Amino acid sequence: MGLGSTVKTALLVEVYGTRNLGAIRSVSATVMVVSTALSPVLFGFLLDHGFGFTFISSACACLVLSAIFISTRLPSLARNTEELWHGDFTKSGYGMNKAS
Repeated sequence: MGLGSTVKTALLVEVYGTRNLGAIRSVSATVMVVSTALSPVLFGFLLDHGFGFTFISSACACLVLSAIFISTRLPSLARNTEELWHGDFTKSGYGMNKAS
């Protein structure tokens, strides 16, 4: 458990930098708490309405694969957003060099 927190923090700093680390950690903690609260209700509802474990586990696997795919796209989206917010368009080719 202790190593996971350290690795997660180091990974977040490497990917997103230290500037928005608190906001990213707070959003991830909120999503974790809400999903932990909603999942038993959702699973109970699905089981009560005749969905089997195979369907539920397949749907969960699809959600995990979708999350993995989206998370691999986030670093490039974060870099593009950072350039747009701070006006450094020289790397992305959106505008002229700041020196000119």
